[in-house]
Amino acid sequence: MNARVGLALLVAGLFACALVAGCSNSSTNTITVTPTPVISGSFAPDTLWVQDATSRTVRAYRGASLANGGQIASVIVTTSDNARPDIVYDPISDTLWYPNQTVPNLTNNTIDIWTAASTLSTSGVGPTIVVGPNSNTNNLEGAAVRDGLHNLLIVAHNTNNTVDVYSMATAMTSSAVPAGHATLTMTDGGLVGTPRPQEMLYDAIHDILFVSDNGTVCAKFSGFGAAASALSGGTTITLAASSEITGLALGNSTGLAYSATADQLFITEVSPPQITVVKSASTWNTGANHLQNLTGFTQPSGLAYDGIRDILFAYDSGVVFVFPNGSTASGAQLAWPGRRIIFDFSTSLSGFGLTIDLTR
Repeated sequence: MNARVGLALLVAGLFACALVAGCSNSSTNTITVTPTPVISGSFAPDTLWVQDATSRTVRAYRGASLANGGQIASVIVTTSDNARPDIVYDPISDTLWYPNQTVPNLTNNTIDIWTAASTLSTSGVGPTIVVGPNSNTNNLEGAAVRDGLHNLLIVAHNTNNTVDVYSMATAMTSSAVPAGHATLTMTDGGLVGTPRPQEMLYDAIHDILFVSDNGTVCAKFSGFGAAASALSGGTTITLAASSEITGLALGNSTGLAYSATADQLFITEVSPPQITVVKSASTWNTGANHLQNLTGFTQPSGLAYDGIRDILFAYDSGVVFVFPNGSTASGAQLAWPGRRIIFDFSTSLSGFGLTIDLTR
């Protein structure tokens, strides 16, 4: 099983406790954010959803663009999962998807779905719909992404380089089966064995699926949505990478985020632990230039990007770092102007999945 899987580390708890006690690691810089969210009885127009393996929950935090320090979750859903998968959220249908790696065990998994997710309570609510366990949900990698343009849910497995493609993702039921499968072929000279997806990101503007593998490559699959949306009857298609971003140190838990405005791809690396920014990502087809990097992390994992306010969120060792002016962020993360930290008052966060809802 990959590095997403495992019990929450004790050090994450100690780190978060230190922050509660007033550790100087938390920035107190004042920043101006536009537009400014207005928090009332309903969700503010930016909510951060965070997967937490420690409490086996997914937690939502309102007003993330201005949040600083300890937070209280607005919504808590229970996953019974101590692994570290992605979370996928669609603000239009208010649906949350979660590739559950633990229940009932590490090889027979489920895809958990919450409908009307933003209206749920903080008491901890189980999934509305559970897909599997069955042969399609066996050995889930924990990597998942939604193609909102074609309403597809794409879910990777941890044993091969084939992903499942579910059509009509917002209408999935407990009996849902993939419309088909896509085998993603990549070439990775820095890896022994067959490269397979560890993290995926879909760019609807250019119809590109970005896939970070378990080695040194972030591959691009152009026209993925058009090809995948034509699948039916459980058939399998083979798609070759249209180009590859090479020279990365990715490891197993690789975070991706994308700025459509700047055409920038944010990629977490493990050695050194940093966030690399690839400019002109939709057309870049060679080694990462490493000219813009955020450094000084313990081990960054999940990423999310607020394209309205240009804010980058990065999950790392029990906290979520918040970087205003994220498209230009570079250098030591501790020194970036206005950099803040979000942590949870009631649990020591340990996870991977991170997504931002800009509508609530």
